[in-house]
Amino acid sequence: MPLLTAFVCAWLILSQLIKSLTSLTDLSSKQQGKIDETSRQLKESFAKLAVVERLEAINAESGRIMLDLHDGIGGQLVNTLAYIENNNIQDDVLQNSLEDALRDLALMLDSLQNDDSLTTLLGMLRTRLEGLLAKHGIIFDWQIHDEPHLPQPSPSGSLHVARIVQEAITNVIKHADATTITVFADQHKIAVSDDGQGFEVRTDENQTGIGYGILGMKRRAAAIGAGLQIVSTASGTSVTLQMAEES
Repeated sequence: MPLLTAFVCAWLILSQLIKSLTSLTDLSSKQQGKIDETSRQLKESFAKLAVVERLEAINAESGRIMLDLHDGIGGQLVNTLAYIENNNIQDDVLQNSLEDALRDLALMLDSLQNDDSLTTLLGMLRTRLEGLLAKHGIIFDWQIHDEPHLPQPSPSGSLHVARIVQEAITNVIKHADATTITVFADQHKIAVSDDGQGFEVRTDENQTGIGYGILGMKRRAAAIGAGLQIVSTASGTSVTLQMAEES
């Protein structure tokens, strides 16, 4: 009888020990799961923090670059223009070149500052060019219906878009003998068209006679994953930047 009692007690103690060990294992497994999850969350938080810090550093550097360009090159161009005007120097070529350089600088600064909105950037481009168009007697027909969708927005991507539009408008001013320039935009495309005399469109980059301006527009469009179509007839020309749809 004492032996049986001892055996039962030992079995009870062993059962309780096994239960305790099982509970301890389960608890340890749960704790390890919590530790793993906490570690994962910490890693994600550190990664997000690193991205935020990097973006802040990029924004700070962009601001410094914009300030340097504005106060440095921009200031020198403005001072040179003022010198020409104050001294009554009649040199239209020089004055036009300085004004073009100022507009070009303004376009770069605008693209750095407004890379999140192409409609804002296009509006600023319109403001920069209205005086030039008025000087040549050309009407601006502005038809911005929606925000164009750039698949991967960035200052460089916005600058590519602005350069294409600027080049298309500049070509009209220089060559088309047009009375109206229409700028159209919606989510999927931006188009610049005119009612000028048109020209022969050459699409082969290796073909003699194709202008560097057209080559530049095509390469800029390719850089942002967009398509560029140029159609020209005797009654006008249209340059269309077709935004690529996300897959």
